[in-house]
Amino acid sequence: MSTAHLHVHSWFSFGRGTASPEALCLSAARQGIEALALTDLDGLYGVPDFLAAAHRHGIHPIVGASLPDGGVPRSVAAGRAVVLARDAQGWAEIARLVSVRRTSPRASLSSLLEGLSDHIWVMSPDPTLLKTVRRVRGTDRLLAELRAGTPWERLADEADALGLRSVATAGVHLSDPSERPFQKLLLAVHEKR
Repeated sequence: MSTAHLHVHSWFSFGRGTASPEALCLSAARQGIEALALTDLDGLYGVPDFLAAAHRHGIHPIVGASLPDGGVPRSVAAGRAVVLARDAQGWAEIARLVSVRRTSPRASLSSLLEGLSDHIWVMSPDPTLLKTVRRVRGTDRLLAELRAGTPWERLADEADALGLRSVATAGVHLSDPSERPFQKLLLAVHEKR
């Protein structure tokens, strides 16, 4: 069975990830992971390093971004999505999406996701967001993200009722467990605690 991590943050996601794209790809290769999606927060800053590292380590790279809704607390799964590019056109589309979010921070995440093409996969742990996006995009390339630490059983049932496929993710932030104290420090700085 193939394994792919589809929700991975590097050190380009301040306060979340601690590892470089190189360290993440090396760790994935050592664990026999075949594909990795770099999904840093609202940005594609690490993509050039990631693509080079993935090539060096024989990992299939997937370009993506994690898109939290700034108005929703981080501890709540609502208003969050991960977008994954299927190809170069999808990567360009994600770059435009990230730019729009920077220039129009009040733009509705669901309306931005509804306008994406078939070159993008959308994953979300938010059933309300999934229902809204499904009305416009249909069920193709729309996934319920069953995330560790969330009530995924309920979401799996809701996704099934909506005719959506589900994917389980773990939200990878570290390449090595020894990085946990550093990650906690970064998170405290990020949250001003």
